[in-house]
Amino acid sequence: MVVEGRLVKQYSKKDRTEGMVYVDYGASILRKEALELVPHNHVYSLDELFAQLIREKQLLAYEVNKRFYQIGSPEGLEEFRKYMLQGDVLQ
Repeated sequence: MVVEGRLVKQYSKKDRTEGMVYVDYGASILRKEALELVPHNHVYSLDELFAQLIREKQLLAYEVNKRFYQIGSPEGLEEFRKYMLQGDVLQ
């Protein structure tokens, strides 16, 4: 992801383009109007939606300084479970 200020200039989960220093943290908050851009009864990826929002200068990013925990594997889920049990998650 390429960001200027908080405005996202380029986004791709697949390509590592020069200048990309941020990653998608796995959480998105979208306005209802953004979701109205998604065609009905059609397979539509976030890459497509985000590209359209970038063209319209409507996609912002928020920098997070906490570590990302992937939970897509049993090992990652167990690591996240241990982290949550530490008790200092919200500090």
